[in-house]
Amino acid sequence: MALITLPHAWHMPWPLFSFFAAMWVWRFLAVRRRDWLPKRWLLFLLTLLGIVLLITQQRGVFGRDAGTGLFVVALGLKLMEIHGRRDVFLVVYLAFIVAASQFLYEQSILMAGYILLVCTVLLATLITQNTAQVATQTAIKTAAAIILQALPMAAVIFVLFPRLEAPRWMWLADDNKALSGLSNTLEPGSISDLSLSDELVFRVRFDGEPPPPARRYWRGPVYSRTDGVRWT
Repeated sequence: MALITLPHAWHMPWPLFSFFAAMWVWRFLAVRRRDWLPKRWLLFLLTLLGIVLLITQQRGVFGRDAGTGLFVVALGLKLMEIHGRRDVFLVVYLAFIVAASQFLYEQSILMAGYILLVCTVLLATLITQNTAQVATQTAIKTAAAIILQALPMAAVIFVLFPRLEAPRWMWLADDNKALSGLSNTLEPGSISDLSLSDELVFRVRFDGEPPPPARRYWRGPVYSRTDGVRWT
């Protein structure tokens, strides 16, 4: 769980990631001392705290960052109530979703290898839960064999599956959301959403008395050149 969530430390607000880290440490310490697990009323308060953090740290309920934060917080809370095999399955399935959400931020070969390695451990966890007696090393070897057998099919799907255009695919990425303001370029086709920006544009100082409001007018940039897609 820690390895799956670690890459999101650079993408999430620190209060949300700290909340998950606290839940993970708590659960790790309670592996041998089950009486350290929170009672039902305390778990309810922790859930309320997670909801408050999601509302205060995320600017909306939709989008890449909001969805990732929701799954990470849910994963941390679910760690607190593992009582049987069904709960282990839910935790692992949540971890797979958190792993997949990493590719909404970074799609490098190095990150793909890292996620593949950790997913091997998750798959080995499922194997141990569905086998009466199996050693950890044997489960990891079996999981690695399953993933290696699936790689050719994944390669075929990667080559043949149609790729969606960026504006339709990246609608979950908050970086594709344009803000009103001043910029040197304008590319209307790359904007999936437009929202008001509260960033400071400029400051003005007058040598003497400021002119009347009717004369206080500034002209913004004029986009006069275009290549058919982008205006500059």
